Amino acid sequence: MNGSIRRRGKGTYELTIDLGKGSNGRRQRKFVSVKGTKAEADQKLMEVLTRLDKGMSLDGSKSTVGEFLESWLSSYVETNTGPRTLDGYREKIRGYILPSLGNLVLVKMTPQHVQSLYGDMLARGLSARTVLHTHRILS
Repeated sequence: MNGSIRRRGKGTYELTIDLGKGSNGRRQRKFVSVKGTKAEADQKLMEVLTRLDKGMSLDGSKSTVGEFLESWLSSYVETNTGPRTLDGYREKIRGYILPSLGNLVLVKMTPQHVQSLYGDMLARGLSARTVLHTHRILS
């Protein structure tokens, strides 16, 4: 993915992200406004391009933790890990994370939600190693 930064005014920048050609053959672009410094605009552009490279949506404000993790499993884990790793990730995501955090809007997830998940897992008698593996998936 490619992107560029254009200064719009004092302290305002416009990011242009090239999304390639659409189904109609026309060029598709996404525009994002950033208020702040050029360095902040550079940082935001890198974040947006990283999200796109990982197969994540640009507007993550509406997606849930469950939707994100399912998308991450299919777009990233299946292509970059072995079958046993994929099975282990699926087991922990579907067995522990989704029942507790699956319906939570991704951008509203806080460290308290995650700590609550870990505490619940330990209270159910799961090992610290299982909690650690779950933590690695979430991080």
